[in-house]
Amino acid sequence: MYHSGVKFRLIAILVLALAVVSVFDGRSGDQVSEGWVKAGLAGGWTEGYSAAMTWPFDKQDIVIDGVKGFVVLNGQYGIGDFISFYNRDGSVWHSLTFYYDDFSGIYPYENDQFRPYAFHPDYFIFAVKLKAEHDDRFEVVVNEETGLTKFLRKGDGFYEFQTWSEHITNLFAVDFDPKRNPLRSRPAGDTIIYPTLEEKPTFHPVETSGEWLKVKWDSQRKGSPETEYDHGWIRWTRNGKLLIELWYLC
Repeated sequence: MYHSGVKFRLIAILVLALAVVSVFDGRSGDQVSEGWVKAGLAGGWTEGYSAAMTWPFDKQDIVIDGVKGFVVLNGQYGIGDFISFYNRDGSVWHSLTFYYDDFSGIYPYENDQFRPYAFHPDYFIFAVKLKAEHDDRFEVVVNEETGLTKFLRKGDGFYEFQTWSEHITNLFAVDFDPKRNPLRSRPAGDTIIYPTLEEKPTFHPVETSGEWLKVKWDSQRKGSPETEYDHGWIRWTRNGKLLIELWYLC
């Protein structure tokens, strides 16, 4: 039964991935966020997941001052592992796993109070903000709206901490408002004209330098045997606020 469920998930993921590609075609971050949910629900099979998805696509200008970074999954996470959140007294508040039988299309670990920064049960996307770190556990934000925090145990062995810089440069892409946050030739350098291409460019993060993020995008030069990238710099943060949108999927 487990294997049939996994097979169903793989098929469903492929179908949804195709829908996501069409959603991303030439649209802004907020349109992508809305379109993504609609695309997922259109086929009916993901309806049970809708409350489980959380996406930070439209979270620009959010305050990040005082937030050290994220707790994410490392390469040790695998079949049979459960992500368990604990209360301060050590009791279990919520548990979930990315390996489950969803042949019925119903997400079995739904929790209305679990609304972390980024989470999707089909794509192994898991990023919770770190509130505080202790010798044996991480205190993390499990609900972005209420600020509710719970604990992850370091002894589980499959969590790791990422700074904002590390997290952003490990993402697929970012987006930004070129009027408020123009592309520049270097940090605090001359402004670069926003690329006017046949297709809206996708900006991939490369590296950070303080408040600045280097990005690259497909130059869409015709006749080139390989993809050629142009580069520029944007601010990713200023005055304790996040100035970019984070994209976790292609």
